[in-house]
Amino acid sequence: MTHAMVTMSEKAESSTASLETIIKALTQLSPDQWADVLQFILFLQYKPILLNDATDDDALWEAVQANQAYNEQHSDESLLCFESGKDFLKATADW
Repeated sequence: MTHAMVTMSEKAESSTASLETIIKALTQLSPDQWADVLQFILFLQYKPILLNDATDDDALWEAVQANQAYNEQHSDESLLCFESGKDFLKATADW
């Protein structure tokens, strides 16, 4: 198994690695490791989606909590539920 050799200057540039540096490192890996590299690349592409989902979940949970707090403060404004259309007509006949 061949390991990629990274010099100190390449380590310093790792945050701004060029495509050339990445390809050079890939060519020094054994073909058995390419699947792992590809899996990591797919993870990096998927990671923003995960973070966005977490943000969406937080926003939805905040909305649920705000709605629950509103309902507690305004219990007289609750929705009326009816078992049938007939029940609805009977309850709203005086409106």
